[in-house]
Amino acid sequence: MASPVLAAVHPGTVDLAPVRFAARVAAHAGAPLMIASVFASDEVVERLAGGQFGEELPRVASRALVRAAEAVRGGTLASIDTVALGASSAPRGLAFAALETGAAMVVVGSPAGGSSGRTAVGSTAARLLDGAPSAVAVVPAGEQDGGDWTTVGAGFVASVEGRAATKAAHVLAGRAGARLRLLAAVQSRAWMDGAGDEVTADLRARAEEAAGAGLASLLGTAVDVDVQAGEPADVLLAASADDLDLLVCGARGYGPERAALLGGVTRQVTAGAACPVIVLARGPGVTLESLVD
Repeated sequence: MASPVLAAVHPGTVDLAPVRFAARVAAHAGAPLMIASVFASDEVVERLAGGQFGEELPRVASRALVRAAEAVRGGTLASIDTVALGASSAPRGLAFAALETGAAMVVVGSPAGGSSGRTAVGSTAARLLDGAPSAVAVVPAGEQDGGDWTTVGAGFVASVEGRAATKAAHVLAGRAGARLRLLAAVQSRAWMDGAGDEVTADLRARAEEAAGAGLASLLGTAVDVDVQAGEPADVLLAASADDLDLLVCGARGYGPERAALLGGVTRQVTAGAACPVIVLARGPGVTLESLVD
């Protein structure tokens, strides 16, 4: 059975952007959608623990869940479940739920008050992106469902994490009938032998060759390879505002396995992208491919 997509709903703001995006992913993948909201009370949280390292949470989450489910009901979703999570903090509850359900992705929104149409990382997203056992998607606040995706982007680097991003983006693009756009950035460094333009040309050729090698097993999806000179975060941010419906990035290249981990590039991208951004968990474990198993 396909792994679920877990959408987080803030019971106070009830921003429906994460739910709409998660519903779109689940519909394309044929995966179940689970909508979750975190609450706290003396019945579910030990008082001293909550007072020492907990956070302000509502006592009930049912109304937020009902509203969120109604917003996406009636589509082509395989199933919709809602769950109220009793926990001392939102990231704690969501991470535990992802682990218990085997969710392939946790989808969170951006805090209110940020730049319109751009992603931003609030406290819940920041903590999930430093250790969730699954991929984490960050959605711009107030993002509307724009319909079927036409272009899915992947941040490509010649590494295990970069190839994982390519494979995951290919899965989603294939299910949506969208184009896959591999985005790579190269930048000459002072320590590299040769003139700047010469080094940049060599790096471009190497990146295109590496990207092409990674496409050999990806069939059935139109693919564009876009290698640009510049800092990686700048290239990805510009592409997010161009024609991408979503962007998939790999986790940081080092650190504990089976956790989403922000590196320098993904940290900048999730803080200001103009489309939803998916950051994969590092190493083996639940992958986006499990959405369509």
